[in-house]
Amino acid sequence: MKKWAGVLIGMLLIPFVLSAQETGNEIPNQADAIMSAQPGDYILLPSGKKYVLTKEEIMIANGTFGYENLAAIPTETRADGTVKKTISQAHEFFIYPDGRTVHVLKTRAALDYSLRFIQENYYLMRYLDSSGVLHDSKPIDPPGFYVFRVFVQSETITNGSDKFEVLVINAYNYEGENFTTKYCSVPNLVWGLVSSEVFYKTAVRSINEKWEITTPGSAFSSFEFNRDRNYIAIESAGRVHFGRYFMPAEDTINMENLGVLKVNEDKDEINLSFIPDGETEVSLAATRAEKLPESRELDLFTRSWKVVKGPDAWIGCIYLFSNAGTYLVYAIDGSVNTLSHWKWLNDGREEWEFSHDDWQSSGYVKIEELRENYLKWVERIGPVELIPASN
Repeated sequence: MKKWAGVLIGMLLIPFVLSAQETGNEIPNQADAIMSAQPGDYILLPSGKKYVLTKEEIMIANGTFGYENLAAIPTETRADGTVKKTISQAHEFFIYPDGRTVHVLKTRAALDYSLRFIQENYYLMRYLDSSGVLHDSKPIDPPGFYVFRVFVQSETITNGSDKFEVLVINAYNYEGENFTTKYCSVPNLVWGLVSSEVFYKTAVRSINEKWEITTPGSAFSSFEFNRDRNYIAIESAGRVHFGRYFMPAEDTINMENLGVLKVNEDKDEINLSFIPDGETEVSLAATRAEKLPESRELDLFTRSWKVVKGPDAWIGCIYLFSNAGTYLVYAIDGSVNTLSHWKWLNDGREEWEFSHDDWQSSGYVKIEELRENYLKWVERIGPVELIPASN
C-alpha cells in the first residue's frame, strides 16, 4: 500500500491563483483538457489571471502522481529551516524544523485529487454512535469560521502487537456540512466515542457487490449485497428475494430466510458454494457485475433508504439503490413492489433515471438534497424524504 506523506491541511478561503508568465497554450477549465495538457499550458480565470499547469499537476489529474514520494519536487529552504515544496500553484507541502509536515491545498480540485489518493490507498473507518448505528462520518460543530477548510492528520494506533496508520479528516463547510471521517491502512475497523475517549474495534463485515451466475441451469441468476447488509437474490424464474445478511467470516455470507454462500475468489473468477435452507449444497460460478462510475454522490446514494415523509402508502417502504444499477422497492407488507434499473440522468448527478423494462422506456427523479443520512427528491406527486433504513 502506498503511504500518505505527512499531515494534510486543505483550505479554500477565496479563489487564489498567482499570475504567471505565459509559457504555453490556453486550455479550457475542464478535467479532460487538464489531463491532456502540457506543462506551461494555462487556464484563463474570470479575474484575468492565468493558472499555469505544472508537470506534477498534470500527473495528479491523470492519477499517476506519487504522493508518497515528494523528493523530486522543487524545493525552497527558508531562513528558519522550514522546507517548502511547490507541487502546483494550488498545492504546497511544508516540512517544519520540529518534524511536522503539512500539505496546503488552495482549490477544491487539489483537495479532490488528494482525497482520491487517500480513498484508493486507505480503508474508510465507519463511525459507531452511542445507539450502535454505523455512519460514514460524524457531524461536528464548526470552530467559529464558515470558510471551506479540511484538516487531514495521520496517527498510529495499535492492538498491542500490530500498528496501523489512521488518517483523521476534519472537514468544515464541505458541501455545507461539518464532519469527521477516518481512513485506516487496514480494512474492517470502526471508531466511536466512549465519554471523551476514542475507541476502535473490528467492524461488522459487509460487501458491496453484485455477482451474476454463469452456471447453466442454475436456479438463481444473481446475488447482490450492499454495505447496509441487505441482499437481493434473483431466481432464474424471476422470483426476487430480499433480506438481511451477515458474514461470520470473510468467505461466508448468511442470507436470512434463504441460505448460506461460501465464496472462493481467484482474480476475476468467483466460485460459490450455495446451501439453500433445508436443501443440499450446489456449486455455482459467477462474474462480478459492472459498477457505475465512482463518485461521492454514488457513495452517498447507493444504499438502503427508508421513506419517512411522502404519500401515506409509501411511509416505511425501503428503497435500495446499488452501485451496479439495481433499483428495488420493498413494501412494508414484506413484498417486493419494484425491481428495476437506475442510473444518473447526466454528469451533474442531480437526477436519477429509472426503467422498468430494460431501458425501453424510462423516467427520472430530481434530487433536492443528498447527505450521508438524509435524502430528498421530488416526484410528480410531491417531495419524498428518506433516511438510511438501518436507522
